[in-house]
Amino acid sequence: MSKQRETKNLGLNRSKDREKIFQYIENVLKIKEKNCSRGNSKNKNGAKFEHIGKNPLPIRNFNLLKSRIDSEGNVIMLSKDGLQANCMACEREYRHRRIHRSKEKYEKSSDEGIYANYKKEYGRLLKKCSMCHIEKEPKYFPISRGMETGLHNTCKSCSKSYSESVGVRWIIYSVDGHNVMNITDKDSCKICNSKLNLHKDHIFPVSKGGTDNEENLQILCRSHNLSKSDTIISPIIKSVNDIKYGMICERYSKILTKAKKEKWDLTKFESEITKEVREFIFLKSKFLLLNKFP
Repeated sequence: MSKQRETKNLGLNRSKDREKIFQYIENVLKIKEKNCSRGNSKNKNGAKFEHIGKNPLPIRNFNLLKSRIDSEGNVIMLSKDGLQANCMACEREYRHRRIHRSKEKYEKSSDEGIYANYKKEYGRLLKKCSMCHIEKEPKYFPISRGMETGLHNTCKSCSKSYSESVGVRWIIYSVDGHNVMNITDKDSCKICNSKLNLHKDHIFPVSKGGTDNEENLQILCRSHNLSKSDTIISPIIKSVNDIKYGMICERYSKILTKAKKEKWDLTKFESEITKEVREFIFLKSKFLLLNKFP
């Protein structure tokens, strides 16, 4: 098992506090809805667009902004309402536009050209790795044409150690199914149709109870795969009715049945299944310590 990434947040479990913080915002601050501010700011990077659709939105359509619960149970927020300014849908759209713009910029550039361009455009001879925090020459970073700089934010050595640790999540989450999907020359990214640096991606995240069944797998390029968050909301999953039973582990199927019957929105479903996944991991770790888990 590779060494855990060292950050200022090491050891902090933000996800378990999410529901408590939302309840605090709703019940104590009396904030039920918020306006998405997308389109109000001037974006110099060519990704300016305006929020489309209902506005204001329920607060659970926004990500929390550095909100947490301290050791004494108090909610700590660094902004007035504890929420990001833009809704999650607009944040995803912004990321997609940024990736598309970067791909167009670097698609015809060689690796050597991208390394040279980084030094010229950003005026830096060194780049700082987001994992080990060591400044290194650009050539020590993997090429990522979907990033604004053309380079990945983690150096090659850290990227390798991270890839080796990914398999650990199958042990932690005890995923149903068997990953037998192979990437062939005929495959391309489901989002941009690129045939370069293809990855197998879980549509319903493993960390939220997703399976290794083929119906839960899709092909994405490296850029689009790494730009995804672990939320269940995606272009494929827009409501609980879009979730197939084969996409989630059987141990959580009762939650999906209840969600479909009672017509839950995705935010509520994600909150409930996240609780169940955490409970499963807790019980599993407890049994493992007692040498009783099969």
